[in-house]
Amino acid sequence: MIPAVTLRKNHCHAPALILGLLLTLIAGCAARQPMLHPDDAPAEAWARFQETQQASAAMPNAFSLSASLYYSAEGRTNRTILDIWGNRAYPLRLNIRAGIGTTLAHMREDGEGLMVFYPSENKAFIHPDSRAAMPALGLDLPFNLRDLSMLLLGSASRLMPAEYASARLDGQAYVYTLPSGSAIAEVRLLPDGSLSSLAGRGKQPWRIDITEYKQISEAGIIPGRLAMSVPPKQRATLRLRTLSFRDEPWATSALELKLPPQIEASVVQ
Repeated sequence: MIPAVTLRKNHCHAPALILGLLLTLIAGCAARQPMLHPDDAPAEAWARFQETQQASAAMPNAFSLSASLYYSAEGRTNRTILDIWGNRAYPLRLNIRAGIGTTLAHMREDGEGLMVFYPSENKAFIHPDSRAAMPALGLDLPFNLRDLSMLLLGSASRLMPAEYASARLDGQAYVYTLPSGSAIAEVRLLPDGSLSSLAGRGKQPWRIDITEYKQISEAGIIPGRLAMSVPPKQRATLRLRTLSFRDEPWATSALELKLPPQIEASVVQ
């Protein structure tokens, strides 16, 4: 678990006690969210983003995390807990639990695809295309379990090309258009290089806004809260609860998904 986590949100609260204190607090807020200057170039913010990605990539490969997922669609709302653990280079495991603690699904993802086991139905499925992970969670996002994990670990750059096609200034952020071959169509960065949002291509347009960050080391920050939407009706909020790293890779046995003897997984084409 991360010790002494610091949250960084998108706003500051400054009580109007005396003018000097007010100015001090305003200056503090400005330091956390630097304002854009006319001479700032999109390439500079992009370079700062790449620097933060390098800090995230330097973290240990083996990890475990827990996140809460609040999901609504078609008039239904539910809350689940996601427990993800594994090695960045595979395999990865995911258990989905209901708010009352009941396990809803077990998943294992590796380079050959995704296996999902639903204990309440005693059914298991193998998806050669691992991007079936997000639809299994109820979201039509073009991500697999590894993509989602890397985003939560602050390694968003692996989901997009190293270069952008064009950039523009939009309020207090830079918006970058990515090449047409990327599943991510648009990236929004704050002046300090931190990722503000992703918008992308897929069966239908989707968007992820990062509304909160967690400070996990002197140089490293990771998303703490993701607001995800797939218009017109799918919405979800993913909030990071705990995160820990391991110096040694997970043992093979800890990443296995063993099915009950009577269950045989069906291959989904």
